[in-house]
Amino acid sequence: MYAVHGDATSVSAFAVGPSHGTLTLIGHLDVGRGNPVHLTLDPTGNWLVVAFLAVPGSVVTLPVRADGSLGTAAGVLELPGTPGPHKTAQLGPNPHHVVFDPTGRWLAIPDRGLDRVFVAALDPTTGALALNDPGWLQTRELEGPRHIAFHPHRPLAYVVNELRSTVHTYGWNAGAGTLTPLQTLASTQPSMTGDTRAAEIAVSPGGGHVFASNRSGAGDSTPGGPDPDTIGVFAVERHGGLKPVGWVSTQGIRPRFFGLEPSGQRLFAANEVTDTIVRYDLDADGRHLLPLGILARTGSPTSVVWRDAH
Repeated sequence: MYAVHGDATSVSAFAVGPSHGTLTLIGHLDVGRGNPVHLTLDPTGNWLVVAFLAVPGSVVTLPVRADGSLGTAAGVLELPGTPGPHKTAQLGPNPHHVVFDPTGRWLAIPDRGLDRVFVAALDPTTGALALNDPGWLQTRELEGPRHIAFHPHRPLAYVVNELRSTVHTYGWNAGAGTLTPLQTLASTQPSMTGDTRAAEIAVSPGGGHVFASNRSGAGDSTPGGPDPDTIGVFAVERHGGLKPVGWVSTQGIRPRFFGLEPSGQRLFAANEVTDTIVRYDLDADGRHLLPLGILARTGSPTSVVWRDAH
């Protein structure tokens, strides 16, 4: 298992115990770049790709050694573009997410600071990263693209935009590595009148629904609340666009992350400010979230991952 240290410059590697899942630190690598916020393994398991948010943000590949430890950077991708107009959140490149498309060929990189979603390719031999041609899709200004989720079996991708709290639907051409805009929707309910910052997005394993989380307040420096934040539920329509189904309370403040259990039957929301992880059941049609209460109380949870079944 690998973890970034968001307020530092480093990445850690852990061995996972086979019986009880206990963690043993293998190594701690200082990459020398600020605020790593997300990472992903390439399909071969030989490269770890890390997004560094601090301006000027960049994406770095680290070799995974045979014992699971990490080697020094093999590839660095600097992201081009003009910063968006937000005076504090868009001071330069801010890649917030790195994720491979379902084919494993392309790496999608939403960039909050440049209002762009980049598409790059990883050389599996050298670890080098190179932008596709064209290398990005430009969003509306002040969108602040944050995270992307691909549909499991249709040529579609969904991007949650932090600054405007919107969800974009894109057509995805896996052969060319290109995105085509199809639709934009608010991630919040129509009655929401205050400031919000959208955070996470996921597609159900069956592909019928998309979920997006909303954090109240005008950024991480504001307290949020006082009412609990929400997860929006959207049905995927025949043409690929989304239709709002409803919004569910996260029973806490600032759900920076939520995740679907691999079976798709449960969802876990991590409330960063109120220090809780809340569990939900999904009904048979996948569109209604049934709160099951607080699963854990823990300091500022920001991510949850599941170990693959063996």
